Amino acid sequence: MHSVTFNSYGGDEADVIDYIMHNGGFDVDTYRVRNELFDGRYASDHFAVIAEVRYR
Repeated sequence: MHSVTFNSYGGDEADVIDYIMHNGGFDVDTYRVRNELFDGRYASDHFAVIAEVRYR
């Protein structure tokens, strides 16, 4: 499942435009998009993309 990563500070959430790229020397265990509100607002107009990776 792919979550949107751009929120336009609460506007339409429609695009995946942020990525974590690597050279293939890693295995990706998990990834997620952090889209929580803080005090009722987004911290940025982009959500954080977080990955747990391992060296091969």
